[in-house]
Amino acid sequence: MNQGFDLVIVGAGPGGLAAAVTAKSAGMSVLVLNEQEHVGGQIYHSLEHVREENKATLGEDYLCGQKLISEFRSSAAEYIQGATVLDIDPNRYVCYAKGEKTYSVKAKQVIISTGSMERPVPIPGWTKPGVMGAASVDVLFKQADLVPSGNVVLAGSGPLLLLVACHLVDNGVKISAILDSSNYANYAKSIPYLPGAMQKSDYLIKGLQMLWKIRKSGVKFIHGVKNIEALGDGQLSSVKYTKNGKTREIQTGLLLLHEGVVPNTQLSRAIGCEHEWYDMHRYWKPVIDEWGQSSVESVSLVGDCSGVYGAKVAEYSGYIAGLNVAFQTGLITENERSVKASPHFLAKKKEMTIRPFIDSVYRPNRGMYVPDTPETIVCRCEEVKLRDIQAAIDIGYNLPLTVKNETRSGMGRCQGRMCGLTIAEILVDELDKSPEEIGYYSVRPMIKPVTLAQLGNMSITKNQS
Repeated sequence: MNQGFDLVIVGAGPGGLAAAVTAKSAGMSVLVLNEQEHVGGQIYHSLEHVREENKATLGEDYLCGQKLISEFRSSAAEYIQGATVLDIDPNRYVCYAKGEKTYSVKAKQVIISTGSMERPVPIPGWTKPGVMGAASVDVLFKQADLVPSGNVVLAGSGPLLLLVACHLVDNGVKISAILDSSNYANYAKSIPYLPGAMQKSDYLIKGLQMLWKIRKSGVKFIHGVKNIEALGDGQLSSVKYTKNGKTREIQTGLLLLHEGVVPNTQLSRAIGCEHEWYDMHRYWKPVIDEWGQSSVESVSLVGDCSGVYGAKVAEYSGYIAGLNVAFQTGLITENERSVKASPHFLAKKKEMTIRPFIDSVYRPNRGMYVPDTPETIVCRCEEVKLRDIQAAIDIGYNLPLTVKNETRSGMGRCQGRMCGLTIAEILVDELDKSPEEIGYYSVRPMIKPVTLAQLGNMSITKNQS
């Protein structure tokens, strides 16, 4: 391994791969650290090992990632899989764990491409065995060709929920119902964005095709649902919901929840990047310029960790950021950067035309992800309930950090990833303040669990310069 790198990239999704290919072609020494065992991120998960019989189900949007992955494999960028990045210090030493050791490698430039995560949906009973995020089922299908047995219920909203439903239908899985939590008012609010969306009519057509496939298969699509609960003694046995003021129940052993995805900002917060609130989809995202440069010197962000816009936008952003870091390290001129980046900017702009419409139609339903039942668990790591959060607020704890200190929420293995947004939204409601006033957890290294053995067994590589 080189003694330090011009560029270290965290994450091997579309953005990270595109940045690696571009920076390597410009003459940079590049290291890609990937926590997963496969390149491609969640969207192209296990694409290099996809079964032939699954290709039709997974579709062209999945298979088109083969070209990018092939280019990355041919780029000669150094790559380490199973590497969990724990911290990036102010001198751009990137600390990561692999196996029983930790390593620290110096970088001149860093690109973070850690992707997104499903928004936690803390309904009553969501911690029971048999309740999962919809995306996790899709990953199991891509990675291990596994699909659920028995009856399945899907609940929530968003394009990914429809995509998962289509994959289950294609695999012959019995879907008892899709409980749609979308707000009908979203459709009216999205109309002004429809002309722009028509520039990506192929995307709209794919959405209509998914809806048609689901309806043609006979799956019951129940709109306007509220108050979803996962019931069962220990194990999930049924799902209860309300529609038009009437309560109904469906027997099932598997409930798949989805209420959109949000940027994974743990690492960007830990290193001090400035963030801003995106109200349309109720999440925080890093502040970056058109080249992906963050507020922290020599640290850029690409892909869904900088805003959830999809795989192709992530890829184009990676090409753009890769050119920018090559310019910043003096390997290409400013004019070369601009000329080579121009087609990627144009392609990205075209892809983005659909986003205002999609984001407006699928605004997350706060009734799904902000609990109102006191006994609902908010922080599943520490088993902190809504009533515990409310009690802390009642005695004067009015910030996510102070609530964390009082209740231990956010102190578990996930380091607040699964409860941070929810607790902030609870504070917004209880104190009648804006998300900007409430803020978010202070995220500190190490951002992932690390053993004492790993900490005691560190290898430091110095910069080659």
